[in-house]
Amino acid sequence: MKQYLFVVLMLFQVNLSVFSQTLSELRDAVQQNQGAKKVDALNALSEYYRENYDVSIALRGNAAMFTGLQEAKEALKLASALKYVQGEGHSHHNIGRYYYYKAQKNPVFVIEHYQNALEKYLQSNESDNIIQVKNELSLMYADLGDYNKALSYVLEAIKDAEKNQNNLRIGETANTISSIYEKLGNYPKARSYAQIALEKDSVSGDSVAFAMSLNNLGAIYQEEKQYSIALNMYLEAHRILTTNEENSELLRYIQSGIGEMLIEQGEYNNALEYLFPALKSEKEAQDEEGIAINSILIGRTYMFKKDYARGLSYLEKARQIAIDIGSNEIINKVYKNLADIYEKTGNYTEALKYEREHLAIKDSIYKMTNIKHLSNIQSQYELDKKQREIALLTKEQEQERREKWFMGIAILLIFIVLLFIVNMYVSKKRSSEKLEVQKKQILEQNEQLMNVNQDANAQKREIEEQSRELNLINKKLKETYTHLKSSVNYAKRIQEAVLPPVEQVTKTFDDSFVFYEPRDIVSGDFYWLSETDDKIILVVADSTGHGVPGGFMSMLGDAYLNQIIRFQNINSPILILELLHHYISLALNQGRTENSDGMDLTISVIDKKEKVLSFAGAKNPLVYVQDGKVHHIRGNKIAVGGMKNNESRLFVEHQIKITSTTEFYTYTDGYQDQFGGAKGRKFMSKNFRDLLVSKSAKPMSEQVKNLEETLKEWMGDKKQIDDILVVGFRINPDDLGLKKSDQSLLKV
Repeated sequence: MKQYLFVVLMLFQVNLSVFSQTLSELRDAVQQNQGAKKVDALNALSEYYRENYDVSIALRGNAAMFTGLQEAKEALKLASALKYVQGEGHSHHNIGRYYYYKAQKNPVFVIEHYQNALEKYLQSNESDNIIQVKNELSLMYADLGDYNKALSYVLEAIKDAEKNQNNLRIGETANTISSIYEKLGNYPKARSYAQIALEKDSVSGDSVAFAMSLNNLGAIYQEEKQYSIALNMYLEAHRILTTNEENSELLRYIQSGIGEMLIEQGEYNNALEYLFPALKSEKEAQDEEGIAINSILIGRTYMFKKDYARGLSYLEKARQIAIDIGSNEIINKVYKNLADIYEKTGNYTEALKYEREHLAIKDSIYKMTNIKHLSNIQSQYELDKKQREIALLTKEQEQERREKWFMGIAILLIFIVLLFIVNMYVSKKRSSEKLEVQKKQILEQNEQLMNVNQDANAQKREIEEQSRELNLINKKLKETYTHLKSSVNYAKRIQEAVLPPVEQVTKTFDDSFVFYEPRDIVSGDFYWLSETDDKIILVVADSTGHGVPGGFMSMLGDAYLNQIIRFQNINSPILILELLHHYISLALNQGRTENSDGMDLTISVIDKKEKVLSFAGAKNPLVYVQDGKVHHIRGNKIAVGGMKNNESRLFVEHQIKITSTTEFYTYTDGYQDQFGGAKGRKFMSKNFRDLLVSKSAKPMSEQVKNLEETLKEWMGDKKQIDDILVVGFRINPDDLGLKKSDQSLLKV
């Protein structure tokens, strides 16, 4: 529904005016012009009224909207008298749009005027308006549930737009197609067309249209319950719209969407940062429905934060507004949330009361949906009937003209008499047929109403059957979860067996630590270590993703590091990075697919004889402390692996002479990106470096305890968002080049 709203807002933006945008000047133009120019002025004035009054106010019957409709009707009357085809097209288009906005829009009137506008636009060869009116006909048929006709019109429209190379119209029509497929539940196709719209809006340079397309794509991902992707789409749309003050209505819808996604992800404080501004904007716009919806979301957020008093306060406000405006859908949502919050507070009497109210209103909404569906069927029937009558009348008129031509002037009077008799006969016959059709319609409608009752009973039985099926599915899901958890634990044991144990690091470096905190059972972060007589090679890596996908990438990285370093005897940090990028790209077919997985990592090669540490990094850094000075070496801003595998990857090698005892730290981004603290923000990279350096003089065993305690205090009740890996080690140049046994003798 959210996507459909934004599609409508995008479409109704035709600029018919050739005059100034001020109301007084448009009125003067109507008074001062005659003929075709007056038709254009009336249409421009009508368009001004429609574009400069809020749609939500118009739906409640604003007088200015009525005035605009009258201007369009006057324009049509004058254009028809003048046989001014272009003006007739614009007038019909305007009138159709006004009927579309009306609270109980009459689809027969809307489609009739749109089709008349299309006929006139085709005569005057107005290609851009042809695309728009086809698109709007598609929306109207979609409202009626006739998706075949809706798709037929909009596919013609997008074909015309592509022929004209009009990126803006391609984007609009693609969004309409996307909204139709979303209504049909075909989310892959809906997503495909939404992505086309996004691409075309990007090329057209219309930032508002681009933001709307981002919202539409986000709405599809939300329906598919891919909340992280949906959130990113809404955030980008929000960023664009915040720079444009004229789009406050769109902005508040997107703020609500962001808040809703953050609730789904458990980021309740962040959700409130978007929901409160949205609520404020709705109040300023006097949009009661928007106020109620945002109050529900805020109340639900406080429920999850266990602040039940505030939650109840906002839900009660939403309940009162929903009752005032008579919206059963919003009342239904309020009662469901009230039932949930009273259940959590242990007030089961109130919880049961609102749960019953919720189910009762849900049943009422279902019945109203059926009634609306029957009304749409009736409207569609009336429309088809009227179109058939027009076609039949046109056919008869053509026949009449042909007969007059062939019979000639000589029998004109006789023909008029005969024509009168024939017309009387046809009229009587039509009246008889019409009465018979109406009788048949009444019988069919009675039968349909009986079928509705039968369907309701059948659906009740179906719901009971579905409840039993859900219980079976629940049981199966629990069994599947147990099986999956066992499989993931087994994958963890495999990963632990392949990757080097912490003891190997502490054996290689006497004073060192490994702080390793996977977010899930299996980790995408990993470390790799190799030692020969003259060199030590340490790799610290962060694979794409975490959990099982990240674990798979870590196993792939481990295998290729063994191949490059141990079997090919490569010990140059730069060459290791380049070869690892090459192997991963080949393994994941990144030259032929859209796969973009890879890893950020650091490679440290310690030459024991030369007493030099060589470093190269793909995005990740190296921090070291030497002679009391802190040094921070950034990695190159390119990852290993990824879609752009053919682009040049120039890694830089840094060499550090170990002339005195030096502390080294290499890490992934999990620690610094963790949310926490009083304001729920990230820890940040600078704070993390300061934390490392502040304890650098202490033994490494004390440093790792400090890291653990600081992280625990920072996170509080926040969830860990990523894998965390930090490796620290201290090197004394006097120990390099010695075997472990020799080091022990020196210490004695």
